[in-house]
Amino acid sequence: MRAIMKLTFTQPQANALFDLFQDQILPDNPFDLDEKLLQILMIKVFKKLRAKLEGKPGQGYSVSLSDEETIAFYLYFNGRDYGQNYIYEQSFIRKQIQQIDKQYK
Repeated sequence: MRAIMKLTFTQPQANALFDLFQDQILPDNPFDLDEKLLQILMIKVFKKLRAKLEGKPGQGYSVSLSDEETIAFYLYFNGRDYGQNYIYEQSFIRKQIQQIDKQYK
């Protein structure tokens, strides 16, 4: 698997995304096999993000994703609304979605 997409985050964005994973994505109970597959791939993305955050502190972070992880990130977050409590996260996730969309067109 080659990493084809690099998602970049500021430190506050990375921390906010980490919290979103812990609060919303990891405890989610998928309702079918499609959602379960997305969750499995998103857990891989989470582990990469966690490894970056546990490493040396910095101003920003980048996470390299495989094709499968990139597509899962896109499918999972595209059009999903977490409401008023996650406006900050949704804003930068939308930018990542747009970046992915451009790369795959």
